[in-house]
Amino acid sequence: MKSLESNILPAPVKAVDGDDLEAMVELGLVYYQGETVERDYAGAMKLLLRAGSLGSAEAQYAVGLMYVLGQGTEVNYREGLHWLKLAAGRGYAKAQYNLGLMYYRARGVPLDYVSAYAWVALAASSASGPGAREYADFRNLIARRMNPTELAQAKRLEREWGVCRKIVSSAP
Repeated sequence: MKSLESNILPAPVKAVDGDDLEAMVELGLVYYQGETVERDYAGAMKLLLRAGSLGSAEAQYAVGLMYVLGQGTEVNYREGLHWLKLAAGRGYAKAQYNLGLMYYRARGVPLDYVSAYAWVALAASSASGPGAREYADFRNLIARRMNPTELAQAKRLEREWGVCRKIVSSAP
């Protein structure tokens, strides 16, 4: 009798035996979402950690969220921030947005509207589609809670981080 994985996902499972980054992420997300197989956060974490370690921003984002939410692991904000920052540094808008949300809500970090604004502004400039509008609206909400000095500092950080991301992403 074949396993459920071999019936539903033969290509990704075989590819994960090697170092096929896309297959690792795909299968990790299948386990995470539990739509075609039984949800398995621990299995998802194992695959996504491997893919994230190999440089997948999508996997780094997923691992970060799993640490922050305690899915497949204990809640660990420090590890979550580490992985989210890796993905955010690669221009992954969802990671940038979630970092901003963490600073805005003081989840695992001190309350910091300057950092929250800078991360969410980067997300708004990186995103496309409906997410971009949501990110821009949240950026504007954060700005309304800031004084002019804080807003100027946040915009400076956004510019600096944006330049650094462009340098990193264009490196050979």
